[in-house]
Amino acid sequence: MANRTYSLEEVETEASEFLKTKQKINETTFLNYRTSINYFIHYLKEEGIEVLGMENKDKVLEDFQATLIEGFTFINEDVKKTVKAKPSTINSHVRRIKTFLNKRLGLTIELKKLEEDKPKYKALSKEEVELLAKECSSKWSNKEVAVRNETL
Repeated sequence: MANRTYSLEEVETEASEFLKTKQKINETTFLNYRTSINYFIHYLKEEGIEVLGMENKDKVLEDFQATLIEGFTFINEDVKKTVKAKPSTINSHVRRIKTFLNKRLGLTIELKKLEEDKPKYKALSKEEVELLAKECSSKWSNKEVAVRNETL
């Protein structure tokens, strides 16, 4: 199975079967996988990729990732929308597609995650923590509220 190539129609059929297994897990998982797979199949059609296999799997997924970064117009019978995602969302889509390709088609793919710009948080100083604790506990007549606030 790992050395096989898949036509676009076979990929769509396998995707449909794969989604049936995800639907049994829970609705949110199913919807997330369905969205990612729909985007991927849409991408394959738009790019004219008729065959997916060992020779082109890595390049196809890299280009799919790049398309998500740049943004694209997704059209199906119900929806026409512009899709442009942030790195964390792109990583989620790519992870789901990698899972589908590996578990259903036997195509293992090595693709690094995109780096995410995570906000830097400034820690409170010891003096700021003490001031905050004092303000939380001294302003309340209700002892339970004061204890709760001080704990927070």
